[in-house]
Parts: sequence; structure tokens; C-alpha cells
Amino acid sequence: MRVLQIVKYFDFGGAENYVSELSNTLDILGNNVFVIAGSGRQTKQLNKSVKYTRLKMYDILFPIHIIQLIYYITQHKIQVIHAHQRFPIFIAAIAGRITNIPVVATVHGRSRYDLRSKLARNYISKIIYVSQSIKNTSVIFPEIQHKIIFIPNGTFIKPINLENKIKPQICYISRLDQSHFNVIHAMINEVLPKLILNFPDISFNIIGEGKFLQPVIEDSIRINIRLNKEICIVSGYQSNISDIVQNSLLVMGVGRVAIEALACGTSVLSVNDKRQGTFIITENYAFYKENNFVAVEQNAPDPEKLFSLLTNFLNNISYYRKETACVQNLIDHDFNIMKTTAEIQELYKKCI
Repeated sequence: MRVLQIVKYFDFGGAENYVSELSNTLDILGNNVFVIAGSGRQTKQLNKSVKYTRLKMYDILFPIHIIQLIYYITQHKIQVIHAHQRFPIFIAAIAGRITNIPVVATVHGRSRYDLRSKLARNYISKIIYVSQSIKNTSVIFPEIQHKIIFIPNGTFIKPINLENKIKPQICYISRLDQSHFNVIHAMINEVLPKLILNFPDISFNIIGEGKFLQPVIEDSIRINIRLNKEICIVSGYQSNISDIVQNSLLVMGVGRVAIEALACGTSVLSVNDKRQGTFIITENYAFYKENNFVAVEQNAPDPEKLFSLLTNFLNNISYYRKETACVQNLIDHDFNIMKTTAEIQELYKKCI
């Protein structure tokens, strides 16, 4: 098949990582894969045989972008379009309608945002949800109920060795925006100073970039000076986080970050700016799997509760390591990227 993936941003983030890995896996499965996206470091992660075209997208220029997309679809004889993020979904839906090419959309965030255009909702052939709970909220748009399907994020599974020596390191991986900065700020200034009293070797590694990278760096410098040791590390953007994650004790995150960490055999604490959950173990795996590893219906992070959770984890590392090894097997069964990509490929065929 000749498949076009279109996404607005292509740097660091759940949707961008998803598009990059999906494109590469579709390519491995023998498809001709095309990617239209803004510039970003994900371009370096694409297989050489995946054809990338840079397009900086602006909402105000949507008529021009639709014309550009129609020309591209015709020129490259595209058979199916897969759109990600609100604006690409909108322009792809219209271009697909005009060219009579089916359009699949993946909702990475909220239905109310990604699918807020009625034209998009009407013209899209199929809609993929990576979270069952967000899929369930799609009832606000009754016209799409017959189009929706749940296919979770896929990722590559890494071998795990329980005998590996790992660093006493906690990682927080995300785009560094205002919301995530609030959580990181609380971790650095309220949780770490107490945690280090009982666990002096622990460190906190922040991976990612964004508008709040500099404030995070400044927080990090202050805490390191205050404690007279490098407890806080800001790694910024990392093109390949697997080695860092696999050699760490714990990753704090949700969604794709959580899936990738568990695939590496690293323990995960489900937490983001809006929801604070707990550690992913076999007992709660089914719940978190259905909700894209987000602690739905839970409250926002609380420094005291975070401190208590992390203290419990650090006092019971052996237990959580063994639990995570079991969870990794479940991740391999449910989220192996070859399996999820094969499901998406079958969906494309049905649309065509």
C-alpha cells in the first residue's frame, strides 16, 4: 500500500514518536510510506526508505494546505491517509473527500479538540483511539460511533536482565510545558530534599524540552547547590531514551512514555500534570492498559503523596523489579509494535 502519514509537529512528543515508529514499522512490513510533517528531530529516526516532506502548517493557510495535500496525494498515488493532531486531521479529511481517498485519524488527546471540526468527523473513514477511556468519551459525537476502533500504542520490546546493575535514578520524561513544569518544580523543591535524607544516592533525571526548559534548568541548579551534590540532572532532548530508561530504577509518566519504559523492563509510576496514580504492577495492569496508563478519575499530583509513594518504592525495589518483569511480558503481548501495526494495516485495507 501507498500510505501517507501527516502530523503537524515532528519533534518530541507522544504523537510524533507514534508516527515515527508506525511509519518505520509499516515500511518494514513492505508498504510505501510517505510522511508530511513540520521540521523536527524525528526526521532522523525515519527509515531511509520512508519518504519525508517538510510542511510547516498554519491554521490561517488551511485552503493552501488543502490544495498542497491534494496535489501530493495525486502526484504520489496515495491510497490511504493517516492523520494525527487536530489541524492535520481537518485538512486531510477535506483533501481525502475531494480526492476520494480514505482518511484514518488517530486521537492522541481529547476528542473535543482533535475532532472538533464537524467536516472532519463526517469525512473521516475510521478513527483510532489509543485510550479506551477517551474512546468512551467520544459519545459526545454520535455521528462517529460507527467509525471508532481501539488500537493501543505500539512499541519495541527490549530484553530485560534482572541481574543488570541499574543507576539509582528516577526519570521524568515529557514535553516541558507549563503543566509539566509544575509537577517537576514540586518534585525538585518539595519531594527530593526529603527523599535524599533516607536515600542519599538517588538522582532525578528530566528528559525532554520545551518552553519551560530554562526554568527547569534553573530549578535544577538551585537544588544541586542547596544540597551540595548533583541530585538533579536535566538531559534535555534525547533521540534514543531506551538505554537511559533501561538503566534507571523508575520512570514517571503516562501514555507512550509509560509503555516504552515498561517495554524496557523499567518500573513506572503513572503520573502527569493532571492525574497521580500508582506503580504499574500485574494487579492493576488491566486498568492502566485500558486507560493508556493514565490514572483516570484520580487527583492532580500531591507532593506529600508522591514522597510517600517513592519512599515505598525505594524500600521495596526487588518486589517492583520482579513485578515489572511480569508486566513486560503483558506489554509484549498487548503492545508489541509489529502486532499493533498489523492491526492498523488491516484497517487501511478495509478502508481502501
